[in-house]
Order: sequence, then structure tokens, then C-alpha cells
Amino acid sequence: MKCVIVPDSLSAEIYKRVDAAIALVPDSAPDRDIYYQQLLDYFDAHGLIPDFSIVAKPKHDVSPQP
Repeated sequence: MKCVIVPDSLSAEIYKRVDAAIALVPDSAPDRDIYYQQLLDYFDAHGLIPDFSIVAKPKHDVSPQP
């Protein structure tokens, strides 16, 4: 595992973008740290925070079948 020092300003900007995306898809909140890490990894590789969105999974009808 790679270790990097993340400036507070970068961390705050990534979390700001993650939280804005989560606000549109609240069910994705449990994965907040995963989104942060993915964006941090992208920043480490490319030098910028990418535009991204979170897409909700379709809800399936789980009613009993006759």
C-alpha cells in the first residue's frame, strides 16, 4: 500500500465534492470513504480531481411471487 501526505485543502475539496454527490444519492453515504479514496488515487495519478457522479442502483421489486 502506498502512503501519501494529503494537504488539508486537497482533502477538504475532495470531501466537499463527495458530499455534494452523496446529497443527490443519499443511499450512497456508507461508501463515502471509498469515493474519497478513489478520487485521491486519481488525483495522485493525474494531478487533478475528476468530475464524477454517483448513480443510484435501481430498486428491484422484491414482492413474493405466486
